[in-house]
Amino acid sequence: MRAARYESYGGPEVIHVEDIETPTPADDELLVRVGAATVNRTDCAILAAHPFFMRLFTGLVVPKKRTLGTDFAGRVDAVGVRVTKYAVGDRVWGFEELGAGSHAEHLVIAEGGALARMPAEIDFKDGAACMEGAFYAWSYLNKVKVFHESRVMINGATGAIGSVPTRWPSPFRPCRAPTRWPSASRLAMPSSSRDGNTLPNPDVVFEYSEE
Repeated sequence: MRAARYESYGGPEVIHVEDIETPTPADDELLVRVGAATVNRTDCAILAAHPFFMRLFTGLVVPKKRTLGTDFAGRVDAVGVRVTKYAVGDRVWGFEELGAGSHAEHLVIAEGGALARMPAEIDFKDGAACMEGAFYAWSYLNKVKVFHESRVMINGATGAIGSVPTRWPSPFRPCRAPTRWPSASRLAMPSSSRDGNTLPNPDVVFEYSEE
């Protein structure tokens, strides 16, 4: 199979595409034919090992995993003998923050990893594009106590992460506020995004350039 790989940390110049053997799933793993994957901020951090502490997880001197890619959407091609939740032909999507090897034609992932069946109405390209932001949004909010009447302010509500909880139903009911960091111009909520179709049911919207 074809795969985008790297042998050392750096920029895009260290990436090369090569033919490697299609992986064989272990007893508790799935073999997924990748239908779509993205290049996201996590991929860039892994590629460059930046910030430096990334190396504690990805390899101190050289990368532990040589095939790039963290998110994916695709179809199950094979399953290990102990896999019970998925079957060949299932459409799945997932995200592995330390690398799934999804910049390739196939990948293997544990049945207990961060993956799930895809809704039938979502195609692979849209599915892959959802993964990173949804993963981090859920990971953060899953660690705090949010009650039915809680109000959550989302800093950077049109970014990949911030846009996810704006579409979740009660109990989140967020007040949406774009970030005031130096990069705010990329994440700020423009006036054209204030309609209910783009950001449904807003309680309060703060435009950083005006308030």
